[in-house]
Amino acid sequence: MPAIVPQTQGKGCCRSVARTWPLWEKTQRADMPVKTCHTLKTLPLDSHLNAVGLLKHEDHPTEGKTMAIRSTISSDDAYPSPGTFSQPRGWETSEVLEEIGYFSIEIEQLLAEHAVVASTSNKASPLVREQTCASKV
Repeated sequence: MPAIVPQTQGKGCCRSVARTWPLWEKTQRADMPVKTCHTLKTLPLDSHLNAVGLLKHEDHPTEGKTMAIRSTISSDDAYPSPGTFSQPRGWETSEVLEEIGYFSIEIEQLLAEHAVVASTSNKASPLVREQTCASKV
């Protein structure tokens, strides 16, 4: 498996460099800061995050299957419920634009021109999760 080594120059935070495991282990033994640099696609595959149960698949009431990050703080060997689900993309577009001074007709024009996005989800949808604590993994 190739190691991901931090990039020290140029654009981006990291670049993939094919290295053998012995070389990667050697740099770690030498206390060189070499670790995997994840993408949004590889993050859910991380063995440590899976072992500690940090990421959890859930069914969002308006967005379908999503992934949530549990709290890192526990009490009495349980993690608190995350509370509400994430708001869908564009959930408060109109409200925010009104707050900064746009008139309704201007907002409608921005929406028609696809310059902004408003959620098509019903705002009455329940975004509140049941308040439960999850046991530690």
